[in-house]
Amino acid sequence: MEICTKCLSQPQFCGCKKQHGSEFARVPCYVVICQDRHSDTTVHPFISKKKAVSEARRMAKEYCQHPDCYKEEEIVGWVFYAEYSCESDHVRVVEAQVDMEI
Repeated sequence: MEICTKCLSQPQFCGCKKQHGSEFARVPCYVVICQDRHSDTTVHPFISKKKAVSEARRMAKEYCQHPDCYKEEEIVGWVFYAEYSCESDHVRVVEAQVDMEI
């Protein structure tokens, strides 16, 4: 197994310039996470904060079956949060970083 000598991780997870012949750049992104008790959790990455929040809001409104259950809240550490059911099913946006090969 090959290991990067700088960060001690495997090449596909390495975030630094390395001897493997590739370079990675750490890129900020926004991840839309849809967490529903009746289906698998899904994630959707975006480069644009505005597009991520717009998509999260669209998803929450689309999945909402009862208008009384839809509510948006500000939660520390999350960019956006919207609950769309009385069972706490929700969509949220978090800021993250991904390592992309350049």
